[in-house]
Amino acid sequence: MSTADTSPAVQLVPGNTLITRTPDEGRHLAVKMARLIIKTT
Repeated sequence: MSTADTSPAVQLVPGNTLITRTPDEGRHLAVKMARLIIKTT
């Protein structure tokens, strides 16, 4: 049985785009996405 079937949906791409206003925001988004991926696997 897969655990993916019971886990809540995670929105990895807020606003359906990865474009950020500043490079720093882009780095924060990348770190957040990486942490969410690791957490769900």
